[in-house]
Amino acid sequence: MRITVIVFLFLLAVATGCSHRGIQLVPVKTIRTGEAGTPVFFSGAYSHLKEGEYWIYFDPDRDALRYIPLKGDSIADTPLDSLPVVDRTPEGLAFYVHNLDSIFAFPHHEKTVFLINRNGEIRNQWVIDRPLPSGETNYSVLSIWLAPMVYRNERFYMTGIRNSGSVRTPDGLSKTYDVSSDLSIDLTRTPYVIHNSTGMWPAIYRKNYWDDSVPQRCVDHRGNVIYNFSVTPQVDVYRNDSLVFSGQAKSRYLKKERQPYDLDSIGNFVYLKRYYVEQPIYKTIVEDPYRKLYYLPVILGGDYLDSDGLIRRSTDNPWSLIVMDTTFRVVDEVLMDPRRYGRMVVPTPEGVMLNTKDGTDSLTFTVFKLQMP
Repeated sequence: MRITVIVFLFLLAVATGCSHRGIQLVPVKTIRTGEAGTPVFFSGAYSHLKEGEYWIYFDPDRDALRYIPLKGDSIADTPLDSLPVVDRTPEGLAFYVHNLDSIFAFPHHEKTVFLINRNGEIRNQWVIDRPLPSGETNYSVLSIWLAPMVYRNERFYMTGIRNSGSVRTPDGLSKTYDVSSDLSIDLTRTPYVIHNSTGMWPAIYRKNYWDDSVPQRCVDHRGNVIYNFSVTPQVDVYRNDSLVFSGQAKSRYLKKERQPYDLDSIGNFVYLKRYYVEQPIYKTIVEDPYRKLYYLPVILGGDYLDSDGLIRRSTDNPWSLIVMDTTFRVVDEVLMDPRRYGRMVVPTPEGVMLNTKDGTDSLTFTVFKLQMP
């Protein structure tokens, strides 16, 4: 796969589209992968392997994991014809590449996690159907981008959604949000052991409905499991299944608080579209192990109609990037230009990478250097 790399430096930080007097994000490189952007982006993830840096995605047409080299040599596709992938779409398979000989693959609509090597050969597999610590057995296992599956610190992290109950009543809200949906699975034990004591919902979720199904989760390299929530600036940090920190990372640019979702409008897609255009949202925290920082993207919300009376897209909303240190103290917040940069924040050894809107169909990234005040 051929990649075009364009290097450019700006002397003025305002050229970044990220105007701020504190931390400056200065663009140093654009990476155009030559791959069609939408399916590759939404089914993919960045991986820093010993072979180099790659954007890896599931290609249902080839039934394989594909590796786009951002820095490093080309890697042959990993065939997946040994797996029961039912959903032949780019979102039909979740995966986590620990290394090229330890790839965790999870076909959606299944309850089995497979461990495969670079040749697609199955080395191990686990059926995630054991009762939760509460005794609950009626649950579905998920991996979504808000809380992606990851293997770290000898545990495997996934999401388990209870299939019983309804959020349309106060009693249903309480039952749904009184328990965590996050799972950590100890694969070193035989049989495996499921832990389900982290990522508890804030009290605000038991009072109103917010169209949230999973707590947003980041597992860092220091042994912390970090949760944040789309409605509130609350940040909770767990270590060894115990809460060790709870604080606030509130955006200073928010002009209004998030409003509850109308229970009578569940399933109304017109209402849903308007809701996500107008309402502010805290996105998932991202660890930057190279600079020992954490990033929290915040969608600031906006008007449903633009100046021409046309319906706006949620991706056009202004957004900001909150920067936190290793104590989860807010260091700064940088306004971003939504016309140029998407909200996918990817730390790399060279800098912070954002997906870029360049008017082409190619998956494109911009790499930024952080200039601290």
